[in-house]
Amino acid sequence: MAQVFELQKQKKEIDDLLAKGTSSSNLNVLLGAGCSQPAISSLGVTEKEIDAAMKDDEPLKVEQLTYKFLSSIIEVNSKLISETQEETIENTRKTYSSFLRCLRNLLHKRNTALHFNLINIFTTNYDLFIEDAASRLPDLFLNDGFCRNTNLQNKFYFSPTEFFHYRGHADYLYDYKTDLPVFNLIKLHGSLSWKLEQGLNSRILFNNELPKTLTTEQETDMLSLRVYNQTCAVVLPSMQKHQTSVITDVYYDLIRLFSYELERPNSLFLAMGFSFRDEHLCKVITRGLSNPSLLFFSFAYSKEDLGYLEQKFKDFNNFIIVHTSEKDEQDQSQYKKLDFQKIINHCLTNFLSKDK
Repeated sequence: MAQVFELQKQKKEIDDLLAKGTSSSNLNVLLGAGCSQPAISSLGVTEKEIDAAMKDDEPLKVEQLTYKFLSSIIEVNSKLISETQEETIENTRKTYSSFLRCLRNLLHKRNTALHFNLINIFTTNYDLFIEDAASRLPDLFLNDGFCRNTNLQNKFYFSPTEFFHYRGHADYLYDYKTDLPVFNLIKLHGSLSWKLEQGLNSRILFNNELPKTLTTEQETDMLSLRVYNQTCAVVLPSMQKHQTSVITDVYYDLIRLFSYELERPNSLFLAMGFSFRDEHLCKVITRGLSNPSLLFFSFAYSKEDLGYLEQKFKDFNNFIIVHTSEKDEQDQSQYKKLDFQKIINHCLTNFLSKDK
């Protein structure tokens, strides 16, 4: 059965497991929609609404709901890019910066003689908070999968093979080589920075221009809505995404890469802000848990999530659930939520502050 640990009462046990997993394992992170709160609200209800509209064969409603979802994310990211001062965006931005600093320190702490100086960051989020945070940490190299070889057209194309590259430093005077830290950002459902190039041989281009909000009249026009919704190369929200929303072979390639990392010997996964309601990804995770050397950490956001995770992964003792029993100061009948910021502050930072 899944191993369950209470954050406040079992810190030593959690630290011991993290030490075991991070010292010599292949490091991976899985981030879900919860990590981008409060700037971006959770998808949940909208996904169910879109799925219902698809089943009822209401194409205009599907496009309108998809537009409502995408435009809300694009609006936040437009403010992020323009550096508009807004409290929720600033809080989310700072949280991601703290997270990347934790990962950077984790690489410095671990035994790099056994593995490449590398962390894979898998995420289902479209937003650009990780890219923004990485740009503010000059000593951190973020590999987003785009080949940035010089070209006169200034076009950068996405290729999953970029994730198999590594960076090194060569000291020619002493004939000495070292691996430099690399963060692979693998966006399983695409990104707002992805654009599908038109033509016979469609490829994904890097795009830093987000679409403008539609007018009231355009919001009821099927063609305008469809053009807007297809501007970004993303897997659109639907509970049937693995059947209807796979827009290119890239999606399959990234899912295979995700599956491969789960099946690799001595792999560690840290899942944060991820609800485990994505049926397709959960099937891949469940298959991966048959790998006895895999250690998969999850952080239960609420008591309801704790019960859900215990039931869903009850057959796997390499699935770790960390939760909190800390009571809410305002209402002692309620428990505090274990959000992204608390995971960083009370689990990762606490662990990294200890000696090897």
